[in-house]
Amino acid sequence: MIALKSYDGDTFVVEEAVALESQTIKNMMEENCGGTSIPLPNVTSNILAKVIEYCKRHINADKATDEDINAYDANFVNVDQGTLFDIFLAANYLNIKSLLNLTSQTVADLIKGKTLEEIRKTFDIKNDFTSEEEEVHKEKAWATLNLCKNLFANHLKLVQVCNIFRNPSKRKNIRKRVAMEDPKEDDIESAVIYKKTTSGPTRPHIGPNFEYKSYKEIQIQSDGRATAMLETETEFSRDAQAIREKVLKKSEEDLKRKNKSVGVEKLYKGIHGYTDYKAGFRREQTVASEKVGGAHGPLRASTHIRVSSKFDYQPDICKDYKETGYCGYGDACKFMHDRGDYKSGWQLEKEWNEREKAKVKALASRMKDDNEGDAEMSDGIDGDSLPFACSICREPFVNPVVTKCKHYFCEHCALKRHARSKKCFMCNQPTNGIFNTAFEIRRKIAARGK
Repeated sequence: MIALKSYDGDTFVVEEAVALESQTIKNMMEENCGGTSIPLPNVTSNILAKVIEYCKRHINADKATDEDINAYDANFVNVDQGTLFDIFLAANYLNIKSLLNLTSQTVADLIKGKTLEEIRKTFDIKNDFTSEEEEVHKEKAWATLNLCKNLFANHLKLVQVCNIFRNPSKRKNIRKRVAMEDPKEDDIESAVIYKKTTSGPTRPHIGPNFEYKSYKEIQIQSDGRATAMLETETEFSRDAQAIREKVLKKSEEDLKRKNKSVGVEKLYKGIHGYTDYKAGFRREQTVASEKVGGAHGPLRASTHIRVSSKFDYQPDICKDYKETGYCGYGDACKFMHDRGDYKSGWQLEKEWNEREKAKVKALASRMKDDNEGDAEMSDGIDGDSLPFACSICREPFVNPVVTKCKHYFCEHCALKRHARSKKCFMCNQPTNGIFNTAFEIRRKIAARGK
């Protein structure tokens, strides 16, 4: 169920199928901008109730006949003029096409066959013509009457535009609440209060007969002729493929008539009128099977694909500036001042391949050197090549530590050295403050102690 909130603050709970009849409500539901209820600030309660009734009736239109629907529509728009205009504006705001078409036709019928004064009275339009203009209109009434009728017929479109872009009045349709006694708990019922129809409708005033309003966006052709058709080829109804299709169709009809033992007229029908009597003994001839051979003229060119190629044999580069770096014309030279050298595609590809090979070779040699260094280091560690004293204090290890570069020091000597210099005492490489416990030295010291 969907909750719709009118301008008066009344809430209507309707089925989702009824609400989806309005394209405006459908867009709000997709964007989830209504929350628990969808606000409709441009529609009052009584008009919204009528619109909901119309949508419910047309959802079940499949079960009813066309006569019943037409009778219901005629009875639905059989209301006073003010209510009809409000329903029309609500249908335009809610974007209900069927209701908008119905009310538009009904409003158009109101001015059909009426005079200029009657049309003004119907739409509550003030006569702003001067006395001189009135005399001209009387003299040329035959020319101005049809023009005015057309202008008033287009009045509905102007009303739609005005209704979309104007802000609704804050004090419009404000109803006074009647003071009521506090109801008892057993008498509490939900109800919707409908607004009384005003006696005389007020319509927006129409300005001059001819107006022009510019648009902010630039009016350009955005498609770029993307769907344009190629008109330089022969028409499809007269090209070689069309002629061949007619011949095959005629041959098929003649063969069918021959199989039915129907007399075939022995008339000469031109070079394209021959009948293929071998069709039953081999593959059936079709235009698709004959395209490869090209025996019946060229194929149809694509109508929606335009291929263009440009070969720049004249790059328009100033020869004097490229060779010498100087041009007598200076900035007035119409050619491009560029001293760059350009290589062909095969030269660029060759150089790229050489660079990639060099990178692979360097990477392979680096990996080989790293493996050899790791092997030598592991051999040194596994052997009896561990130092027996600290390289800084020249005394036996006390809490030995090892750096990233595999050099061993006492813990207090390494920290004292690190306070003065951030580099290793032996190889002068950055230690980054990393001193790990030398388990190899500790195991060796423990073994000697035993």
